[in-house]
Amino acid sequence: RPVACPIAVPGDVHSALRGAGLLPDPFFGANETNVLWVGQREWTVSRDFAVDAALLREKAVVLRLEDVDTFCTVYVNGQKVGVTDNRFRRWEFDVKPFLREGANTVVGVFADVEETVRRLRAASPVTWQFASWMNGRVVGMCQVRKPQCHSGWDWGICQMVVGFCGDVRLIASDWRIDYVYTEQHFNRDRTHCDLDVIAE
Repeated sequence: RPVACPIAVPGDVHSALRGAGLLPDPFFGANETNVLWVGQREWTVSRDFAVDAALLREKAVVLRLEDVDTFCTVYVNGQKVGVTDNRFRRWEFDVKPFLREGANTVVGVFADVEETVRRLRAASPVTWQFASWMNGRVVGMCQVRKPQCHSGWDWGICQMVVGFCGDVRLIASDWRIDYVYTEQHFNRDRTHCDLDVIAE
């Protein structure tokens, strides 16, 4: 049956369901088993937002997602702008072509994590029969760039968390610097150094 409730961003589906009174405390009694269904279905998170003409005049507008957990297809005004598959990195998608002045909508469709892991496991050349590949309830979880403890460990319960767990923002600019790297070139006696600065 459909389930709907408000969700905070940053935030996750489990916390949203708990806050709305739709999920019992998973840490109480045997409730871990009673809430496994949350990690076994697809979830959609959406938000409406306004865009003004000044933003659209910028040379570039990207949607920056700081911490997405984990398998998410992102849409802006019904158009697919990107897919995420790794919680441990920042994602940016060029969204300027999809924005319009006035009302806009961003949607994240989070895949069923357990089903995604099963598909990856089935496609893998590795044989998943050894206990060493088990990091909790979900066999093959170690193939996924997601916190491994989400599938349960000896010290924690299984909660396949999904959501926008970090900042989500539009960034508009003509030019910007995201990353700066340096390379040091010392002279023979190490008394002087030339420094190369590389910026993206």
